[in-house]
Amino acid sequence: MRAAPVEYVSELLHYLEQEEARLTELSEELAHLHRALASGQIALANGALAGLWQQLGAASSLQKQRQRLQARLPRRSDGGVDWARIEALLGAESAEAVRRQRARLRSLAQQVRGQLHRLAVMAWFGQELYGRILAAILGDRATSGRYSPPGQEGEPGGTHIIEMLG
Repeated sequence: MRAAPVEYVSELLHYLEQEEARLTELSEELAHLHRALASGQIALANGALAGLWQQLGAASSLQKQRQRLQARLPRRSDGGVDWARIEALLGAESAEAVRRQRARLRSLAQQVRGQLHRLAVMAWFGQELYGRILAAILGDRATSGRYSPPGQEGEPGGTHIIEMLG
């Protein structure tokens, strides 16, 4: 933290506000996609996917700012950010603002993670249903590569996504 505390705090708070806005918009787009998929409205789902694609562009510009800011943050011995040290350098009001902002970001990130998990499960069920319908139509046992006849163990689709999301 080479910059003066006031300058540093304003830069940090500005970044956290941008990140909160990005996560809020991402959460709204994911909710929109979930509603569109749940109701079977493909045109709406395409619109939601276009919005998510735009989010990727916003995330890449914030990534540069995040990396620049992270290089200046004090670290603990385990490599994590030393928020206690940052807050100690700030006034009580600024430290409280940083704590509140971090709490909102943590909550939003957990909300987005839950939405991604729901979408992954929905995608898995959709893929499984598609495979079973296609297998039934074609009289095949494993047309999609994901379908397992009753009583036989198979490889379920989407498992790696769900495991990745935790």
